[in-house]
Amino acid sequence: MQYKITAPVEGYEGAIAGARFINGVAHTGDLRVLEYCRRHGYTVEPFDPAAESQDEGQGDGSGEGNGGSTEPTPTGDPQRPNVNASKGDWVTWAVHKGAQQADAEAATKPELIELYG
Repeated sequence: MQYKITAPVEGYEGAIAGARFINGVAHTGDLRVLEYCRRHGYTVEPFDPAAESQDEGQGDGSGEGNGGSTEPTPTGDPQRPNVNASKGDWVTWAVHKGAQQADAEAATKPELIELYG
């Protein structure tokens, strides 16, 4: 199943936890990405690509629905985790800093801290 993730910062462009956001929205079925986004204040909702394509061109002209109103954070970028944060948080940080998802997941937490801390 696919899910639509809406960033807390309207219009955010970039990658978070391996999901690519365009105009504040990303789509994924990766449960790890979904859990990360839920923990960090993103709106996560089921997504049906067939229904979405039928609705294109309708609405308020923004290209999105209401986007699930959430309070924006000061920046859309993740913050550097503390050294005692989980490996998953360090993987997210490494990907944000340019690492490939698979490479970051294969590295140990101490390696991630050394390379991206």
